[in-house]
Amino acid sequence: MASRNTPGTQQIFAELRRAVTEDDSELVVRATEKILKITPSDPDALHTQIVSLIRLTRYDDALRVLSAASPSNDEFVYERAYCLYRTNKLDESLRVIREGREAETETAVKKRFSQLEAQVGEQLYRKEDFAECLDLYQELLADADEDEKAELTANLNAVKAAAVANGVYLGYEMDVDEEVQTYENVYNKACISVARGNLAEAEQLLEAARKICREALEEDDDYQPEDIEQELAIIAVQLAYVYQLQNKRPEAGEIYTNVLKSKAGDAAVAAVASNNLMAINKDHDLLDSAKRHKAATGAGVDQKLNSTQKKVIAMNGAVLALYMNKIAQAREAAKKLAEEYPDDDRPHLITAAATLKEKKNVVKAYEELQQYAAAHPTSLSVRLALAQHRISINNHSAALALLQEYFENATEEARYQPGLVSLLVWLYGQVGEVGKAVGVLEGATEFWKGKVGTGDASNDIPILKQIAAYKLKSHRPQESAKDYEKLVRANPQDVTSVAGLIISYAEYDPDKAEQYSSYLPNDASLPSVDIPTLESGVGIGKGKKRALEKKDGEGGAATVAGDKEKKKKKRKI
Repeated sequence: MASRNTPGTQQIFAELRRAVTEDDSELVVRATEKILKITPSDPDALHTQIVSLIRLTRYDDALRVLSAASPSNDEFVYERAYCLYRTNKLDESLRVIREGREAETETAVKKRFSQLEAQVGEQLYRKEDFAECLDLYQELLADADEDEKAELTANLNAVKAAAVANGVYLGYEMDVDEEVQTYENVYNKACISVARGNLAEAEQLLEAARKICREALEEDDDYQPEDIEQELAIIAVQLAYVYQLQNKRPEAGEIYTNVLKSKAGDAAVAAVASNNLMAINKDHDLLDSAKRHKAATGAGVDQKLNSTQKKVIAMNGAVLALYMNKIAQAREAAKKLAEEYPDDDRPHLITAAATLKEKKNVVKAYEELQQYAAAHPTSLSVRLALAQHRISINNHSAALALLQEYFENATEEARYQPGLVSLLVWLYGQVGEVGKAVGVLEGATEFWKGKVGTGDASNDIPILKQIAAYKLKSHRPQESAKDYEKLVRANPQDVTSVAGLIISYAEYDPDKAEQYSSYLPNDASLPSVDIPTLESGVGIGKGKKRALEKKDGEGGAATVAGDKEKKKKKRKI
């Protein structure tokens, strides 16, 4: 520090002491500026000024002081890394953190650098840079002590859950690490189950997470009752979302309403609950939906939501305008959405729906979608809408042509979605192309078998059941018998598969049919398991058309609550 005996410095130091005593960072900055004019390289004055600027959140000013004071960047390394982090220069911040930690010999200081790196990870998570975030947490976990491990594991699992929910493949094992059993980990495992469509499992996990959360936080003196309710709110909204996906709409609506009434959730939780209530309402209670949409798009909410949540809420706003006959508003919203999300089909569906609603012109709406589909061969939702219209007028060949083009251009994973496979098989059946139907089913079987990495038939039982049922309907009993034999070997208690096997053998080998009849339970009779029941897995019959109707994900989409990071107190520099 500059000498206090030089002329004029005593008054400056008195100012500095007073500023520090009063905890007035502005006055500290002014006093240190005066000192630095006398001795520009005084390290104590520089450090005091930099810390004060940081406390004032003047991070750019702090970086300018740092650059001027230490052009080689070898001083005040932690402060430099922190300011880079707070100004969102994350890559540069990580580089400085890692260099600083590598050069440091003191364990406590190394730990400070690691803690700052974890904070950078949280920012990467919010930016949805899941790959880099996951790498960072994996690296930190390798050197973490037991106290740090629970928090880092929870954050790592939150990244995995968010990545799966957003359809991002990271090249890692994407199941949740359950070495540390906390409510955050159970919650994040539930989020992964939701993304994978395992709704019953997700429901059980969320119930467990809610119980663990309440018990754990009630024992923690740092949590007040209102803090506990806020933590429980995000779990409750996610559980309601699972109910909604299971068509348990009254139960879902009750949870959303209770969370909103209690005001327990933060802005993001309230926005998701409001949006999902709007999705439940669909074209009913439009004034309530308008109120919900306003709440979901209020001031400050946008910054709390991830990109998927923002998109769903914006799409639902356009659909709401359509429901409320605000056609011009719906068109304008759809136009903006199409510009913002050029790879999303839904704005174009909204535009076509506006044409249909405004002009009652089916042909014009169909042409609009047809033009879009021609330019986008992998647009599934638009092709499904077009196919639905063709099926409604019994033009199955045209519907099939629309989906065949998608099938030829899509990736294998998109091509072999079970719902799409079922629809294609049904359409092939309608036009009498049995061989192609079986080919699609067999291709799907091989694909999903490869995905799980094993030849065990139990891994692709749903598709195999469709193949067997379709072959049986197509009067190919010997082929269907082979498939049903695999199913019965995998699960001898599967009455439907046993019945299918018996029906197949009855066509050409009655003795074997009699032999397998012993597999049926005593109270089961063959006539009660009829051919239509066996065929339902393929979607044969008039019920199949319902697959083309709007689900919750269209028209009015629900959105997921979010992923759960480990709660912790904010760190101060």
